[in-house]
Amino acid sequence: MFLPLGLAVAGLAVYAWLSSEEQYAMDSYHRSSRHLSEETHTRRQQLNSYRKGNQAVYEYHKYVELHYQAVQTAGHCFAHYDEQKQLLVMLDGKIQQHIAAIITLKKQRDQACGMQKQRIREQLHTMRGYLTEAKGSYQELKAEKQRLLTEVRELNQQTKELKLYIKDHCGSYGNDWYQRSLERRKSRLA
Repeated sequence: MFLPLGLAVAGLAVYAWLSSEEQYAMDSYHRSSRHLSEETHTRRQQLNSYRKGNQAVYEYHKYVELHYQAVQTAGHCFAHYDEQKQLLVMLDGKIQQHIAAIITLKKQRDQACGMQKQRIREQLHTMRGYLTEAKGSYQELKAEKQRLLTEVRELNQQTKELKLYIKDHCGSYGNDWYQRSLERRKSRLA
């Protein structure tokens, strides 16, 4: 078993000159030694298994928490993205109002004379400034919206990859979690 063959032979040789009481004590010692050796081996295996199991459980919890946080962040980003779309609609409405006001002022300018024409020109200059600012804000917000959309898509892709990693690398805990997430998704879609 765990005793080398030489020790077993030496043990037999020792037995020849021991009394029965001493032989019993030696046999008892060897049995205890073998039992202790087997138990030590078993405990080491259990500890290694436990350590590996705890590491897997730790990683499972760490990755599931990271997944949850990524989903929450993506949700916040998407809400912000919706706000940006609403702001773009509002800015587009303002741009259209400024354009309509400029067209109206041009018509009034063409019909006005003297000081009234000068005031309308000043108003036109002011309205064109507003229109330029509104268009600039619209373009900046549109670029920011596109950047945020790209970031949300990348985050969603990485979150999907993390979900698959949890399923494939976190043992039965990860696989069970993945299956539950699929069931939750099916129930939401139903």
